[in-house]
Amino acid sequence: MFTVVDPSPVTILCPQDLVVPCTSMEGAVVEFEVVARTTYETNVAVVSTPPSGSRFPVGTTIVTNVATSLAGNTATCTFVVKVVCDRRLTVQRSQNGMTLTWSGGGTLEQATSLTGPWQPVPGAESPHPVRFTHQRVFYRVRY
Repeated sequence: MFTVVDPSPVTILCPQDLVVPCTSMEGAVVEFEVVARTTYETNVAVVSTPPSGSRFPVGTTIVTNVATSLAGNTATCTFVVKVVCDRRLTVQRSQNGMTLTWSGGGTLEQATSLTGPWQPVPGAESPHPVRFTHQRVFYRVRY
């Protein structure tokens, strides 16, 4: 009885750097796939830090990936995950009012004064149409 061990080097392929929109102020859950193989092993084990499917914080995170073959040969690659929160509230004038648009989740709030009190706008989703009235109203998005 004997065991044949594949002595060939490990080839690892990382994805290109990723830019992902945030889903909350805590960041976003990011899925990715790293592929590694040898001449005879088509599914070499890869350990990614942080792993695919974990929550990445807002900002830039370097993902380190190490593939190890059954023979103990290793290969490493890295890529960057950048989670971006675009927290802009844009206003576009329309015929009878304006349209408010925002991204990255959040709750649209309104107040009659800049100092508040701020109240959620019921059922508001981006884009949100607003009709002009004779009352002064301020808007913000709370994340």
